[in-house]
Amino acid sequence: MSFKKFMLAALVFVIGSAANASVISFDDLSARTLFSSQGISNSYQGDVWSSSGNASTGWASATTVNRVSGESLTPVSGSSYAWNWSGVQSLYISFAQLTDVTGAYFANLGSSYSANASTIQLFAYDASNSLIASSSILNLTNAFQYLESDFSGVSKLEIRANAVSKWFLVDSIVLNQNPAAVPEPGTVALLGLGLLGLLAGRRRRKAD
Repeated sequence: MSFKKFMLAALVFVIGSAANASVISFDDLSARTLFSSQGISNSYQGDVWSSSGNASTGWASATTVNRVSGESLTPVSGSSYAWNWSGVQSLYISFAQLTDVTGAYFANLGSSYSANASTIQLFAYDASNSLIASSSILNLTNAFQYLESDFSGVSKLEIRANAVSKWFLVDSIVLNQNPAAVPEPGTVALLGLGLLGLLAGRRRRKAD
């Protein structure tokens, strides 16, 4: 393989690895309805989405055009978000592969609702369904706030409200799937600059 082809392959590998980092913003969902009604409970983003209690309730999407019962929050990005249909206490994501969970944004439905969840906490489980980590507790308001978790190697994520029949919204879940293959952003930048520098140096030597 020529030096130029090697450099190109290395850059593609670095950039491709970094692409595993993702933010689930729900902006690809345009309907105000359950994940199960949309046929995506076992497939959305390649993962399984479920909840405590009745399996047909829990995860639902909504948009600023068709909001959850008239709340007026501004989504973190775009115009869509998710919520705990029927007020289930816990929402779950069972990942298809080990995943790092950096955090997510949460809010209640606004001060006019008496059945709002007051707090949210995140829990991480391994493939044996054993608890491996938990986040701090976030006090919810009627504006999206970020709850940091920094979980590593998660098989299942639980989003848990303080009680059942309490309402909350979720948006922009920050993940890093297949984390072992993904370098830190700073490392990606340094590798890219280093490779470009080597390529430029080789061209100068050829010119001389």
